[in-house]
Amino acid sequence: MAAKEIIASVAISILILAPTTFFVLPLVYPNMKDGGTVQFVYEEFDSTAWIPDSQTDYERINQTTLSITTKGNSILSIRFVMQAVLSLQPTLAGSLQFDIALVVSGIGNRTLKVAYYRQNPVAATQEFPADVTIDFATPELVKSIYTISVYWKSTYDATGIGYLLSTNPPNLNNTRSLLIEEIRV
Repeated sequence: MAAKEIIASVAISILILAPTTFFVLPLVYPNMKDGGTVQFVYEEFDSTAWIPDSQTDYERINQTTLSITTKGNSILSIRFVMQAVLSLQPTLAGSLQFDIALVVSGIGNRTLKVAYYRQNPVAATQEFPADVTIDFATPELVKSIYTISVYWKSTYDATGIGYLLSTNPPNLNNTRSLLIEEIRV
């Protein structure tokens, strides 16, 4: 076969397959255009944040808020990750219990509990890892601006002092992150 014949056969194949693919595949696979990430927002929050067990009202975790403008007919898939430590001071006895809430304003929230129980005080401060991951998928949303924030509070003020610290020793970097994906439905 000569080079001209090969080029001609390739060109004819493309002319036949391109319209067929464009018009026929959506008929065979009607949901092919559905799904998929439309856009995403991601941020790492490097500031140290901490909460004592005496803080029993919700407060926003330092800087942990993002907004996204959706295109509509979509959901938000959200993931919050925090590297944390429960710090138990020598005087602490009883339970440490913290609620961490990922909140989509006007839509809903997901709350996770971090807890530790110690019956008797000990001689030195103790620290235990308490890493947190919260996933939340919203119902279908209309085109709008949505604000996502993370809050925390102690659910029990124990005898003595305890803390939940958002920290990643030794450099304290990348202690929290928030990923928001808009997904077409």
